[in-house]
Amino acid sequence: MKPPLSHIAIVLAVAVATLFTNLGATQLMDRDEPRNAGCAAEMMARGDWVVPIFNDQLRDAKPVLTYWLIMSAYEVFGVNEFAARLWSALLGVGTILATYFMGRQLFQPRVGLWAAVILATSTMFCVAARVATPDSPLIFFCTMAIMIYVCGTFRVKAPEEYDSGPILRAEGKWFPQNIWIVGAMYSAMGLGILAKGPVALILPMAIIGMFLLIMRLPQRETKTTETSQPTSGFLSTIVILGKNTLIGAMRCFAPLHFLRTLWSMRPVSATLIAFAIAAPWFAWVGLRTEGDFLKGFFLKEHFGRATQSFENHRGSVFYYPLAICLCFFPWSVFTIPTGLSTRRAFRAKHSWAPGYTFLLCWICVWVGVFTIARTKLPSYVTPCYPALALLTACFVHHWLEGHSFAGRVWPAIGLAVLCMSGVGLWVGLGIAAESIAPGDGSIALVGLVPLLGGGLALLFHFQRMPKQLGITLGMTGCAYALAVFGGLMVQVDRHQNNQQLLSYIKENSTEPELASFRCLESSWVYYAKRPIVELFASSQEDQEDVSANVKAARDKNWHAHPKPDVVSFFETRSEPFLITTSEHYRDLKKNLPRDIEVLVETSYFLKPGKSILLLGRAADSKHATQAGSVLR
Repeated sequence: MKPPLSHIAIVLAVAVATLFTNLGATQLMDRDEPRNAGCAAEMMARGDWVVPIFNDQLRDAKPVLTYWLIMSAYEVFGVNEFAARLWSALLGVGTILATYFMGRQLFQPRVGLWAAVILATSTMFCVAARVATPDSPLIFFCTMAIMIYVCGTFRVKAPEEYDSGPILRAEGKWFPQNIWIVGAMYSAMGLGILAKGPVALILPMAIIGMFLLIMRLPQRETKTTETSQPTSGFLSTIVILGKNTLIGAMRCFAPLHFLRTLWSMRPVSATLIAFAIAAPWFAWVGLRTEGDFLKGFFLKEHFGRATQSFENHRGSVFYYPLAICLCFFPWSVFTIPTGLSTRRAFRAKHSWAPGYTFLLCWICVWVGVFTIARTKLPSYVTPCYPALALLTACFVHHWLEGHSFAGRVWPAIGLAVLCMSGVGLWVGLGIAAESIAPGDGSIALVGLVPLLGGGLALLFHFQRMPKQLGITLGMTGCAYALAVFGGLMVQVDRHQNNQQLLSYIKENSTEPELASFRCLESSWVYYAKRPIVELFASSQEDQEDVSANVKAARDKNWHAHPKPDVVSFFETRSEPFLITTSEHYRDLKKNLPRDIEVLVETSYFLKPGKSILLLGRAADSKHATQAGSVLR
């Protein structure tokens, strides 16, 4: 059965509006976005499609697929912000469409439609789909693999079957039986490995495997004394719940059941297909860099981040639940009613329970794995946002249909929280405007969207007008995403002023050599279109480090150049420029050559009270120095 064309049109309209509006209107945001876009630009300039290098150093943080995508866009649109972000947005649209088809397959088309709208207007997903990072490719290929699994396992429902649960294509078979579908699923995971790493194979397989472990369990009779008799007291309920959970977990992970389930997923095929796609490039880049990329990528970026807290990105077990509440906004205001609705649906043995089980496996596996990892960032769990959107969509659908498991009070509380969030945004952005966008208090108007939208939705809720309520919710989500990413971000971006430094360099030099001292932003490298060397100070301790660096010859093109000290940098370069901050300039000033002065000073973007300086020789003194060197 074909999906309604009106649904596809709505999904595409919302996705394109939220992800493409003013996509290239802002400068690249530090720090990862300029690194990825700049690495792609450097690879294209060198004609090298294998070894990723940025700022004259090997970039071993991510695999190559994102760079290839950006380079292909550069070939068509030129090296600019829109081209750098194009593929992220396109793959974001693909993820939204895949979410729609999963909702349609597991539940019914309206749930898929709501899930697509919710995902397309959630804050962190929009961020991932609008920046030049590997997050959008990872989310797309993981979601695509899971969608292929869902569509290969469950058949499309007829309209009269919408109230029934997911319907298996083959009775008793919870895994696709068609080898081509299995191959397509594992191929998507293999491409995900090229986008972000082994996580794109391991976690989707773990999600599907967890679902299979639960659904393939043989049914067993429960004791009537535990199920039919009411429990006395909260403590007894907790004890029985804990006991049943423990028994369920032991049954799921019973060795024989676990091995049979794993074998049913064709693990040999998974390994062969995924590695056939990803392994050639990893082998190639490993040979080209004599193993340096592989050591950095697997040992530092994966094992290191899992076992250590990098760059102070740590958190407790509550880190990701709190992060999701902030990053899934505005739909996170329905977290409690969605949770209650899901729990009561299980207790009532609702026909959609297998679909709920699948979504909970998706969320719990992804969040659980990254909760165990030591390094934590909100973006790490964005690949489970399609599942969050689908679960929230089920609640919204039942709510608007008038038979919500969460009752009428909890949805009203969610709408009230949406209104209060609008007030908080209005006040908070008004205060923050003084530091992030001085003199531009209009950014605070973003808070009016959830405030007014939530208030109007609350009115329709109490007036029992579900059609108007649904339209209001959808339009509020879209208006919020457009206000933030099409308006607020553009306004804030106008206060980025690093171009003042770079414009001065371009206007007053022909072959500049750039350096920084104790401050370096990736965007400076990208927009300068040349490497920026990080310098040492002139202290005795640093000089020892310098001499050690100088002794190490740069015999491999992926190794960084030796780092000189500040004084020798100015003495040995014909057109030197140094970027530093005002506080570090005070430390340098006494050791600088006499002809070095501050050429440009401007505020440090998003760092109130700090300013960045461009040091170098003034145009007149530079020409005199060059003339003197010729006469000598």
